[in-house]
Amino acid sequence: MTTATEPQPSLGPTSHTLPQATAPVASGPTLNLRRFERQIEAMRDRAAALSQEAEGLPEPAPTLINALSDLAATIESLQISHEELAIQAEQLKIVSDHAEFERLRYQDLFEGAPDAYVVTDTYGGIREANLAAAELFNVAANRLIGKPLAVYVASGDRATFLSWLIAQRKAHTPEPQQHEFVLVGRGGQEHQVELTATFLQPTDAAPMLRWLIHDITAHKETEHHLRASHDQMAAFAAQVEKVREEERTRVAREVHDDLGQALTALKIEVGLFGQSLPDERPDLHEKMQSILRQIDATIFGMRSIMTNLRPPMLDDIGLVGTIEWQCHDFQTRTGILCRFMSNASQVCVGSDASTALFRLTQELLTNVARHAKATRVTIKLVQTKRLLRLTAQDNGRGITNDEINNCHSSGLMGMRERVRQLHGHIEIRGVLGKGTWVRVEVPCANSIAPSDER
Repeated sequence: MTTATEPQPSLGPTSHTLPQATAPVASGPTLNLRRFERQIEAMRDRAAALSQEAEGLPEPAPTLINALSDLAATIESLQISHEELAIQAEQLKIVSDHAEFERLRYQDLFEGAPDAYVVTDTYGGIREANLAAAELFNVAANRLIGKPLAVYVASGDRATFLSWLIAQRKAHTPEPQQHEFVLVGRGGQEHQVELTATFLQPTDAAPMLRWLIHDITAHKETEHHLRASHDQMAAFAAQVEKVREEERTRVAREVHDDLGQALTALKIEVGLFGQSLPDERPDLHEKMQSILRQIDATIFGMRSIMTNLRPPMLDDIGLVGTIEWQCHDFQTRTGILCRFMSNASQVCVGSDASTALFRLTQELLTNVARHAKATRVTIKLVQTKRLLRLTAQDNGRGITNDEINNCHSSGLMGMRERVRQLHGHIEIRGVLGKGTWVRVEVPCANSIAPSDER
């Protein structure tokens, strides 16, 4: 029996090789699959040797046989685990290679982006900056790291920027937030920029803010030049309109003073001459009456021309009376019922504004006659303490949105320009088959109170 128990001590050290072999695999930060495979082979060889030794025993103990069987099963499990680890390692390598590719791709996109990008912590400390940001700030990219973004914000915008940054930190809003600021690079060069802040919450890192810095300096300069050019053109148009009205007034006055007096004198002279004609010549009397009718028609045409040039009643009875006369004349000429209502006896705007509103009313009624296909139109002139409101509403076909927005419509463009020169507002709406509605509001030039507000 002593010979049967002598090999037992050799099994003890062998049983300790399994945890020694598996320990590096389980506890190490990385898996050395080749070493693991060699260890499994060594264990398999050692188990085979133990099996041969056990077979040489006259009567092997049952516990030894069971231990060898368990060892063989454990080695097979380790072999299966090794194969699974090999598959997982291959998959991990594929994922790692893809992640590295995406990292390099992101780095290339980040560095090569035409707009400036910086990544900061939630307090505005710069953590990353691309080449465009370095160029914008005139600072090397590595010199930007660690500096507060706020130091590059113009002093006049810095308080607003810091308040906005605090709001971003508190809100944790994933949607990008935009704001315009002036940034100042090294050397004092200013840039008008549009900052877009995006809150980032990585799973394994502290929250951050990614800033897209879009330089809009050139755009703002172009916008400024366009606005200045538009203001110059508007001033020029206003001056042209003023000169035109002055010329119309001058021509109307000359027509009234010169041509009107000449026609009146001619009518008197022809009438006197007609009285000297012999009674036995009825043909001459008829001819004389025809001449007088032609002179009357000429005088009527002259007065119509004068009214179109500059209605004398605009200076005599004011805007309210002139528009009322205009509505009556429009109804007489077109047959379209034209109703006028007003709560003012004396308007709160000056002479130039009165002329502009009269011309607007002319244009509105002309559009009704030409395009609206209406049978009725209502003109209202309402005065409040702060503004004068002119509205026109007809029952025609209704102006379309395309017609309202048509940039080739000189009539509507002229109306908008007149209102703009008066620092007013114009609104045009149309409903198909129900008519068109126009409202013009201009500020009062003084504090004349209306007689009755409606």
